[in-house]
Amino acid sequence: MRTIGNDLSAKKQNNFIASGTLDNGASVIVNADGTVSSVVQTSVSAAEGNVTETSSSSASYEFAACYDSTNKRVVAFYNRVDSLVAQVGSISGTTITFLQENVITYDTPGDIGCFFIPPTASRNAKIGLVWRHTDGAGNNCKVNICEITDGTGTLSYINSSSTTTITSNGRFPRGAYDPDNDLIVVMFRNNTSGNVVALSCNFTGVGLSTAVTVPGSEQSILAQNVSSDAGKFFITYDTNANRFVSIYPDGSSGYVQSKVFHVHDPANGSMTFGGQVTVESVAMSGPHYGNIIFDPDQKKVILLYRTSTGGGKLIAGTTGSTTVTWANSDAIDGGMTTANLVYDSQAKKVFMFYMNTNNNYGKTREIAVQSNGDFTVGAENVPLSQDISSSTSFGLAHDSDQNVNTVFFRKVSSSGRFAGMCIRLAHLSENLTSENFIGMPESRVANSAMVTVKTQGAISKNAFNNGYVITVQNVSGNNKYFIDGVQQDTLTLYRGNTYFFDWSGAQTHPFSFSTTSDGTHNSGSEYTTGVTKDNSAYTTSITVDSSAPNTLYYYCSAHSGMGGSATISNVIPGRTYYVQKNGILKTTADTPSVVAGTALSTTELIVKG
Repeated sequence: MRTIGNDLSAKKQNNFIASGTLDNGASVIVNADGTVSSVVQTSVSAAEGNVTETSSSSASYEFAACYDSTNKRVVAFYNRVDSLVAQVGSISGTTITFLQENVITYDTPGDIGCFFIPPTASRNAKIGLVWRHTDGAGNNCKVNICEITDGTGTLSYINSSSTTTITSNGRFPRGAYDPDNDLIVVMFRNNTSGNVVALSCNFTGVGLSTAVTVPGSEQSILAQNVSSDAGKFFITYDTNANRFVSIYPDGSSGYVQSKVFHVHDPANGSMTFGGQVTVESVAMSGPHYGNIIFDPDQKKVILLYRTSTGGGKLIAGTTGSTTVTWANSDAIDGGMTTANLVYDSQAKKVFMFYMNTNNNYGKTREIAVQSNGDFTVGAENVPLSQDISSSTSFGLAHDSDQNVNTVFFRKVSSSGRFAGMCIRLAHLSENLTSENFIGMPESRVANSAMVTVKTQGAISKNAFNNGYVITVQNVSGNNKYFIDGVQQDTLTLYRGNTYFFDWSGAQTHPFSFSTTSDGTHNSGSEYTTGVTKDNSAYTTSITVDSSAPNTLYYYCSAHSGMGGSATISNVIPGRTYYVQKNGILKTTADTPSVVAGTALSTTELIVKG
């Protein structure tokens, strides 16, 4: 007999082996090996890998790169004297290994650009490649559809047969992929009129037979004669607005301009354009001095360019249906020359790689984008203190699986060989996904112990409890508490629930609470209601009293300036609670959105995992 509705015979708890210490009531995930772990965020430090160079290829001046997230390979294209070459790389940690060199064509290339094309139900993942043939056919702009055909093996290669000349009368092609229409748009200068134009390209066929078709004609972005040596064109696709954003110089003043457009009829390549908006009344310098990218977290386009008088400018814009609204620009480096940008999806920052007039060293900055379009620009870092060619572009790509940024360049000191390196930004690593939350344990257990976990449909009686690991790190000369790897994290504690703090990794820094910021160091007193502190075991626990204030502060009783705050809240019965990336439960969803369950009381929850 089948029970309709709540099946009381269903099993609502399971036994697992704990991977790491688990606290009573903590949110846990199931791992690939069948063990369970607490939902945590882990602090990952910044790191720089060694430079890896090829043994034979002599690179020239054009570089482009992208990351194939399906096959987990980075692909870099470059000009090698008289040929267009691709290197496929595998990344482990911060080390890149080049798997195979592939000659795409023996024509001399220029103006190289590339982008990843994700797979669909009917085709594999692809790499889109745009470039200009600079030999006798110097105005031929071409598009290649490339494919890594053995992404799970140790050797990868790229198909080179699908090359299409989209125009015999263009220069400075720049391309981007439209995921909404599954097509490519190439922006370039018409070499006869000097106008800035766009051309829509479809690609059909399965596997290595994929070919590019051009269903329509050129569409005018700017009907003015732009200088033949400009090369100051950038394009990206804003997946929030579902629009292309193009950047180019005005034909008369040379000022930085933008225009929004989209392909409204993929069958014939017809496009709809918004109005031209002046980004800034200043002329750009080109051709390798910047880029435009899309920040999916802040939902903004980020433009970097070099002014004609020298120095870098950074500016964020919000894309509408017809125009971009630009914020105020920031001056980045007064001597910036060659530069490029990529978005680091794990650190949630823009990663900038550049050179300046002082030397030929490779330099970086990490840039946090604010919701209003302002920037917080990090200090200059010099990961590449060796000569690289000042007249080249940089290939730059973000590996979203290894969480590193890869840069490719011409290494002058090694006879101009092609080289690459990985640079990782400091970030938080999370283990919660949209699928792996399983439930809450019945008791606190040590690593490798058997634990009973309340699973879907069960009532967890301590669902809002949690445990934290406290460590101490030196930040700019001062010791700071790190809560599960997050510096001075703001805690959320619910009245009626118990929280456990393990500071065995910070034994000289007793973890305490106060109603005053920095506690006894700021004329406050230690808060002891519901608090148990064991200085020999290096643990502190707190059962939050119903009368607890709305804010408590944690601090080191031995040293000042180390702590942070805790927000005290009430669990609301009947409300849905979501698992956050740090394991706590809140009434608002995090990313990813994971439902923990429905609260029954101040301590109980019906598990939905």
